Amino acid sequence: MKRLPVWGFGLIALAGPPIAVLQSNGLAALAVLAASLVLLGLFARGQAAALWHDPLVLMIVLLIAWMLLTGIWALVPANAWSTLYGLGPVMLSGAVLVVGARMLDVEEIPRVSRWLLIGYAALIALLAVELLTGGLVAGAYDAVRRTPSFWAVTMLSRGVVLAILLSWACAVLLLRRGRPWVAGLALAAAAAVTFGSGSYAGRVAVLAGMAAFCVVLLLRRRGVVAMLGLLLAFSATIPLLPQGPLDPEANASWLGPLRNSGLHRLYIWRFAAERVAEHPLRGWGLDAARSMPGGEAPTPVGGQVMMMHPHNGPLQVWLELGFPGIVALLILLMIAGRALLRSKDDLLSQAGLTAALMAGFAILCLGFGIWQTWWVGVMGMTAGWLAVAARAALENPPRP
Repeated sequence: MKRLPVWGFGLIALAGPPIAVLQSNGLAALAVLAASLVLLGLFARGQAAALWHDPLVLMIVLLIAWMLLTGIWALVPANAWSTLYGLGPVMLSGAVLVVGARMLDVEEIPRVSRWLLIGYAALIALLAVELLTGGLVAGAYDAVRRTPSFWAVTMLSRGVVLAILLSWACAVLLLRRGRPWVAGLALAAAAAVTFGSGSYAGRVAVLAGMAAFCVVLLLRRRGVVAMLGLLLAFSATIPLLPQGPLDPEANASWLGPLRNSGLHRLYIWRFAAERVAEHPLRGWGLDAARSMPGGEAPTPVGGQVMMMHPHNGPLQVWLELGFPGIVALLILLMIAGRALLRSKDDLLSQAGLTAALMAGFAILCLGFGIWQTWWVGVMGMTAGWLAVAARAALENPPRP
């Protein structure tokens, strides 16, 4: 029983790659199952009390409580509560994985780290095969299940997201081991599959991560503070930006090939920001975006002004959960920032962890609805792996 936390991390490392590529909706269930193993292991070790005193767990619980309360005035209360029913366990799973990573014994960290590196290599290999063969593995999987086979490059987007985020956790572990060239290869592999998949949000995430890494290397602690301040400021002010620097008409001339997708997002953001202004304190209620009045109106570049969600995590929190929701998000970012600043004695690890945060935030702001359970599961699993990498950096200084 006391080995269960190790097996929990092993499960997500080894089962995550095929699930991400072939059945990505299962990532949420994988996160919950792995967190359950970690939780049972913490009880067996007598360490479960750490959960009740951890600020991350407390903040997640308070956020879930507020999400539940907003269901009272949500546009479709039944949708809000059913969303939370599936979402709540996945959100808690991420917090459990982070705490579990902190509770690992020192001698367990190398084994868990090896599993992560093996799993990441398998994920990159699967994504590369699918890109080069046009979905060979997915086709074989569909044949075994006897289901109609349809494959498109965009189907890899969720696996690509996982690769982008895990690449930084792997890089931190490899840098700590004194293998900078292998760390660079891990990052390059993630960039290659990302650019090969054609995901614009993924490309921005790769570039944002690299930029943050360089900034922290140059400015050290001040760089971490600057990156964190940027995330906090953007999240707090996003409802104002579509009326200013992110105004769709003002940006139409330079978007070029992104005109349809990028400009469409700007119109969605402006519509969402206008709705935020109507209920800035309490929000419209959980899962309200998909039922927003007027959301079916067309934009000048095609598509609706609200298509299921705003394609921007902080803006969706503002829209649905109002001021208390965005305060919770800001606190979660500050908790992450505090963890980053703790790694000050290892500059490379600090830069890598900051890069992971920036890459994840870029995807959060450009890619998916924030309440999609697979995406919440990926964020939770990644947070757990980054906590493992941070532990490895703190317990063992980098090799010369």
